Amino acid sequence: MAKLSMVPLFSLTLLLLALSGAALCEDSSVPKCEGASAAQPPEGWYGTLLYYFPFLTILEEGVAVHTIIYTSLVIAIIYLLVQKSYRPEKPIVLTDEEIEECISEYVPQPLVPREVSDRIRLDTEKVPVLKSAMDTVVRMEVGGEERELINFSGFNFLGFANDRKVKDAGISALRRYGPGSCGPRQFYGTFDCHLELEEKMAKFVGTATSILYASGLATQTSAVSAFAKRGDFLLIDNGVRHGILLAAKLSRSNTRLFKHNDMQDLEVQMKAVAAEQKRKRTLTRRYVVIEGLYGCYGDVAALPAIRDLCDTYKFRIILDDSFGLGVLGPTGRGVLEHHNLPVSTVEMVLADTGINFTTIGGICAGKQKVTNHQRLNGSGYCFSASNPPYYVCTGIECVDQLLSGSDRVPRLQRNAREFRELLAASVDGLNIGGYEESPLIHMYLTESFDDHSTLEKHHLLQRIVDSALLKGVTLSRAKSIETHPVEPPPSIRVTVTCEHTREQLEKGAAAIAEAAKEVLASTS
Repeated sequence: MAKLSMVPLFSLTLLLLALSGAALCEDSSVPKCEGASAAQPPEGWYGTLLYYFPFLTILEEGVAVHTIIYTSLVIAIIYLLVQKSYRPEKPIVLTDEEIEECISEYVPQPLVPREVSDRIRLDTEKVPVLKSAMDTVVRMEVGGEERELINFSGFNFLGFANDRKVKDAGISALRRYGPGSCGPRQFYGTFDCHLELEEKMAKFVGTATSILYASGLATQTSAVSAFAKRGDFLLIDNGVRHGILLAAKLSRSNTRLFKHNDMQDLEVQMKAVAAEQKRKRTLTRRYVVIEGLYGCYGDVAALPAIRDLCDTYKFRIILDDSFGLGVLGPTGRGVLEHHNLPVSTVEMVLADTGINFTTIGGICAGKQKVTNHQRLNGSGYCFSASNPPYYVCTGIECVDQLLSGSDRVPRLQRNAREFRELLAASVDGLNIGGYEESPLIHMYLTESFDDHSTLEKHHLLQRIVDSALLKGVTLSRAKSIETHPVEPPPSIRVTVTCEHTREQLEKGAAAIAEAAKEVLASTS
């Protein structure tokens, strides 16, 4: 920080001292300064000094308060005098010849790295392409020929993607509304079906209202940044997906990560934030941001313990239940129902409706003031074209079926348990991770492969995926952004739907077991 010039500052200080001394002489409570009352300065240097600086007389009288004040001022002046003054560097002036030389030597940075890492090359060289509707059985081209494969890689958990009623709802909406909205929600982009889906999603989640966004990523980035601002604190589980981390970055809040589902580390972080704010005497909003069912791990958030900590240290909870809504709980109402907690436990519930409700977009459910605030401050809501009406109507049909007491959720949870049991009994060399009723299953290499690098583990898992594909089963190796602060361990991601039959589950487990045995045996 640049310092002021000492000479003017010193002169100003002396002037203030003189003025304050003159004012004190007029104060009846302070002894009069004889030198100051004279029309002319007394003779001698001491009399002249008293005339211009009458506070010295006050010092002689022993006024303790003024002594302290003026002593402090003198110390401050001495401190400022010994400080090094700021001298800006002289700007470098280039000649025309030097400028031309710099321009000719300039090489712009490439938009993308010139060399692609082995990890990125592995993640992008093979992109599966479906040639049929998303279902338990899909058609793909394998080895130069089109084949039917048992699908264990899509997020069609509740089997809505190829449901006849859902498809009819979309066709009917397409004929009524056309293919798109062609405008944001606030500018003639709101259709009656948008309001209907918001109302029914709020009813399903159990909140007063909900707000519909045009994409799942926009839901996370817009909702979080609408409430968390510069100076606020966000404590985020390091196992969340990229969208939440991006939302934290856009909010410019103070962001800290705690270890995945580790309540001790969370409490340490909370104590640190509380102590810091107490020391600085600041009071801002403080949030804990978690997922209900973690997409990168397949396990469930320890929400009761998180709630207790938040009550103790005064934090609010933002819950992203994209994978849990429609999956967890007796009726599929998510992690809150799973833990038998009221919706008021959290400030808002976010969900990507493209995962479980066969549509695009996302919702944020909460109190009326929470959704109303986003209608003017949620950038994804204000500046994006709204969801195409036919997508919205397919989402309405999905929610209607769940509200009417569909058996899809119990069937899904049963299939998840059974498939995990089949995998645990037949697959060697891979550990089965996640919650027992989660249809999102991550399989990790066992400890015997700890001496392999992360890239080597990814290559091994990809070989298992490729081998299973030749055996008639689609799997997916879990992928994440390399810049993720804490990258999840390499895994194969397997998904189960409520529509899978027992026979398909058995065939899938057998194919995975055989593929793992072939690949891992060749490396030992």
